[in-house]
Amino acid sequence: MSSEPLISPTSARSSSLTLYAIRGRGELSSPHDLMHFCSFTNVLVRHDAATSKSYVSLRFTSRVEWQRYTDAAAQCWQGGGGSGQENKLCRPCFHPQFMFAVHPYEFDTDVAALPPEQWEAHRTLPDPFAGQEAIVGGADSWSQFDHTWGVHKWVRHPHVAHWTQKLLMFQSVWQHAPLFADRLPPVDSMLFHDTDSGVNEHMQVILNASLASALDDTTLLHNQATRIVWASDIEQRSAKGGYVPLRRYSMTPHYGIFATHSDDTIAFRSSVYEHFHLPPLRRCPPPQITFLYRENRHVLNRQAILDWIRATYRVDAVVATTNGEMSSAEQVALFARTGLMIASHSSQVVNVVFSQPGSAVVEVAPEFYNADFAEYAHGMGVFFQYALGGEVDRADAQRREQPLHEECVRVLSACEGFSWCVVRERYKCPPMKEPGWNYNANKNLAFNANMSAVQQAIKNAMGHLDWLCDGQFTQQRRPG
Repeated sequence: MSSEPLISPTSARSSSLTLYAIRGRGELSSPHDLMHFCSFTNVLVRHDAATSKSYVSLRFTSRVEWQRYTDAAAQCWQGGGGSGQENKLCRPCFHPQFMFAVHPYEFDTDVAALPPEQWEAHRTLPDPFAGQEAIVGGADSWSQFDHTWGVHKWVRHPHVAHWTQKLLMFQSVWQHAPLFADRLPPVDSMLFHDTDSGVNEHMQVILNASLASALDDTTLLHNQATRIVWASDIEQRSAKGGYVPLRRYSMTPHYGIFATHSDDTIAFRSSVYEHFHLPPLRRCPPPQITFLYRENRHVLNRQAILDWIRATYRVDAVVATTNGEMSSAEQVALFARTGLMIASHSSQVVNVVFSQPGSAVVEVAPEFYNADFAEYAHGMGVFFQYALGGEVDRADAQRREQPLHEECVRVLSACEGFSWCVVRERYKCPPMKEPGWNYNANKNLAFNANMSAVQQAIKNAMGHLDWLCDGQFTQQRRPG
């Protein structure tokens, strides 16, 4: 592990920021096998109703440092950055939807040059850490907690995929707590910037499992009502001109992934299996093949795919979907008992977090949308392959330039289940945003899958599963 101080405090009341990097483990480590998290001290969190964004406000006792980082913040907003260390504040520690700000200077002179006992005589703004009322249950002020972890999923509406990404990254980072135990206090509270209390059952299961697998102390797990601040809490405090003051605040800038190494997610998965009394993790994935569909993204030639599977492997694939009406136990069980999942592009696939290690996912789509599910598979130790190149069944469907699109299909298809290959090669695909192209135009349309691509992807997946199961996966009789 390495750490780099990006902001060093000028006094005990100033903010600091350190970027921590946990590098890959083992001979197979790659540049991708690296996780970052950023840790602040003495910060103020507020919500701006006009922009619907949350801010971490830094505090400085030195007016020189205050001006320096005020200028850097303005440059970050303009898409640039400061020079040297300040430039690193824009990325990786801050996302465009989650920017840092600088708290107004609290004194009428540069108090860093004065003895601390003289500071209060020069104060022009109230000390934001003094006399704060609790915004959650309990007698203590929120600032009494030693270490708060921030979860910002980038969208305000309930979104289980974004929720899962950020919580899995939290538990992935905190699996390595012994590496920084002498530098950081244990996490004892959480702050959800864009999520209100009252999350659904499935989201609560994911939260509980992430806490149980990441933290030795179960206080936060069992006392969430007094140790979690929700978006509405921040907004109420901000509407009154106040802030949420935090002694130490940490967060990960990663987005779209669960973990940078599959070993980090074993404890999470085991916690969920134990909660639902499922059989333990095993080397050979379960024998079921599942075709996961979504109502507004129908694979029009689905039956042809099912018929081919039956003719080739003498089994009937289970056809299923997940939705908000399914219990968490049902969603977890579906993925836990599936060895091969075939699915169109859908947030349902986020449930791969509950799949057995080594199981396989084939994503069927007419074109490349993003590498999210390849990232998920990479973090969970799951085989992943695209089956791209189908046709959207609409006369008004948008068409990409064929040479670039065909090269994308060729490159990603050649990855043959190696998820890191997909993550690496996706940059050769057409960008999400380009002149005259609406990224979401075709995403929710029904389509005919590319049968040859689907067949090859399934053959590759079955070959992987047979290797993992010592040649027995395709020999088993699976339930219909």
